Amino acid sequence: MPHQPWLSITEPVLEDLADNLSTYHKDCQTLINLDEQIKTRLAELHAGGLTKFQHSHQPEQEVSKIIEFAAHLPQEAQALERKARDAVINVTVCLRQLRDGLLTFKSKMKEFNNLISRRQISDLSKFKIEPQEETALVEAINLLISTAEKVNTGDTFELFNQHSVLDDETLNRAKNLLLGEGKAHDFLRVEHLFRLTFIVAKIDGQPDSFEDIDSAASNGTVLMAKLVTGLALLHLMQDKRHQVRAVCYLDEASALDVRNQKILIDTADEFGFALIFASPTPLITARYCVPISRAHGYNQISQKSWQILSPKEEAAT
Repeated sequence: MPHQPWLSITEPVLEDLADNLSTYHKDCQTLINLDEQIKTRLAELHAGGLTKFQHSHQPEQEVSKIIEFAAHLPQEAQALERKARDAVINVTVCLRQLRDGLLTFKSKMKEFNNLISRRQISDLSKFKIEPQEETALVEAINLLISTAEKVNTGDTFELFNQHSVLDDETLNRAKNLLLGEGKAHDFLRVEHLFRLTFIVAKIDGQPDSFEDIDSAASNGTVLMAKLVTGLALLHLMQDKRHQVRAVCYLDEASALDVRNQKILIDTADEFGFALIFASPTPLITARYCVPISRAHGYNQISQKSWQILSPKEEAAT
């Protein structure tokens, strides 16, 4: 009886079974080790912040998405670089605007001081308001701007990269100072780059500086200084294209002596304002007395009741 074909096939298979089982076992162990390595590496990636694919239905899907993501990393790096460069360009522009705003403000303050320095304020021989720079902030801004201008365009964004070769100790202090100041105020404006000081000198006296105007002189002198500076500010705020005659109201005018009252009236007139003095006592500097009557629970003023104390001199024609 002839042999069956299957008997001739199974004999060599049986002979290799032990080796095949051993190889199969090794392959399974290798797969198990690879699976553990993949899990370990995924855990490391999660801990490092790569969690965007963590909620995939199967681990194999997460691994596949990560591999695909890694293949596009060069394009991602280029996109981030462009965004970083654009961001730093914008930051540098903002820093220049802050610096230019400070310079413009200081120029305007010179114009303002020229305006008030021509007015006699009580017994003072000198009175002006000067902006004192916050040196550390201004120097930090200048440092970052100058550094950005020196490096080539392709490396400018490195100024604000924590791992930049340009990130030396001086630049790092400047950046941290500006970042801290910005966080403290929720923003950074020109007003944060200076503080105002009041330079005061009495006749035959030496100039002195004060952070608070109320402590610079006597109450009457301080009041006069505030009134003159207030009128000057209103004058500068007026639209010079239109001639407008405005009225300013001053309460407790009797707190000023007669000399300062006259100076204030003339100053207001030069600045384009007419003053209304409110005083519980008579004032000899007033040109008109305007009685205030009361009717039906309301204060009333009528031009018919005005009392002309000193007619205003008309300009010669």
